[in-house]
Amino acid sequence: MDALVWVENKLDNTDSQALLEEKAKVLLEGPLKDKSEYQQEKALKSFSEKIMYLESLLMYQKGIHHKQLDLSRIPQDYREKHEDVAKAVRAEINRETRHYLIFLT
Repeated sequence: MDALVWVENKLDNTDSQALLEEKAKVLLEGPLKDKSEYQQEKALKSFSEKIMYLESLLMYQKGIHHKQLDLSRIPQDYREKHEDVAKAVRAEINRETRHYLIFLT
């Protein structure tokens, strides 16, 4: 089984999702290269799930989570709030990647 399956379709924002997958590949080609398939899967699952939960929490806090929205009345500042969440998630992806690269090498 390909370890990258654990990072697919985790995030709502497509740009953040692409960054997550890119950083997962960096981890697989770097410190996780010589690890077993099980270790790779667990590391990537741990790496991606906390970011997924962060995105979901931020969307809830800003009132733009898809479970909260009434599609007939989308807030006017939806795009701005969504971009704020995406920026925070991208920053967290980069931060977590740095941590994993440091701690696993």
